[in-house]
Amino acid sequence: MTTLRVATAPVPTAVPRAPGLGTLVPGQVRKPGRPHLAVGRDAAWLRLWTTVLGLSFLAGRPLPSPPPAVRAAALYQPRRTDRLTGSLAERFAAERGAALRGCYPPGALARALTSTGRRLLDDRPAPPHAGQVWVIPQLRWAHEAARVGWESGSARPDDLAPPLDFAIAGLPDWPGILAGQRLDLLERHPVSLTVPANRALAVTALYGADGKTAFRGTLAADLALIFPAAFLSSRTDNPVCPVYEPKPEILVEAMRLMDVPPDSLIEAFR
Repeated sequence: MTTLRVATAPVPTAVPRAPGLGTLVPGQVRKPGRPHLAVGRDAAWLRLWTTVLGLSFLAGRPLPSPPPAVRAAALYQPRRTDRLTGSLAERFAAERGAALRGCYPPGALARALTSTGRRLLDDRPAPPHAGQVWVIPQLRWAHEAARVGWESGSARPDDLAPPLDFAIAGLPDWPGILAGQRLDLLERHPVSLTVPANRALAVTALYGADGKTAFRGTLAADLALIFPAAFLSSRTDNPVCPVYEPKPEILVEAMRLMDVPPDSLIEAFR
């Protein structure tokens, strides 16, 4: 699925030092009612994998395989890994609750993520994709609109429109429909992202209630724990407070270790 792109300013994210026990990873500030999460490289891998797993449900993407560090943690500390996976799934769903409640209870997504995550960790059979039921209408719209050139300027109105990947209630379709016709129908549809309220729901579903800036900061902090600092690039020349972001190859490598297309995370840093 083509992820919704949202223009935002670059995120200043300092490289975190190795945290001690009982501390939080930078970018993951504890909020009232939220438990402290474990820290360290293995815990960062688990957070990253659970996030990509959640996004795969919400965007109709292939499910990520547990990376080696997460498999090892599940083998040697199965109960602790199960507990953390459940907590992370609940947090992921709760942060997106405002966008999900119109379609299904956030708790249902949390339970599905936890169950699927445990099946993957136990190396039990799991479907390659989650069902379409988890993709909210606004994200279905974003995917189908991107395929016919919305926002990219690549639309060729007289080309045949590709077959729909997602069902969108109330969207007419017929054999031989042209890309321009599909785009015109999409732009007039009630869930169109040309409507600010719909765009806000799509952004919340992808990035959580705190928005893309916080989402990017959390990812950058975890990636800095997972990979050596040599994989980070400075975005400023300020020696007192440099700003770091992961190099593109670090994102590609992270996705390779989870056996999914790399654009899931690359998009988040654009």
